[in-house]
Amino acid sequence: MYELADKFAEYLSSEKGYSANTVESYLGDLTQFVTFVLEKSSDYEISATVQGDDVLTETVGVRDIRSWI
Repeated sequence: MYELADKFAEYLSSEKGYSANTVESYLGDLTQFVTFVLEKSSDYEISATVQGDDVLTETVGVRDIRSWI
């Protein structure tokens, strides 16, 4: 997940031209979401799959994001 976050940060800064503060804010939100999923992974309402301390991004669903928001 961290490798994807690094690539996302690079994309936001180089391709989209976002400021360092904006990229930092996006990554902060992403970190909060991952923490939420890791803490709630045993709940039936979360469909995302966790392996160790990593979230399989392809298993994250709209319901997971709505639960976090």
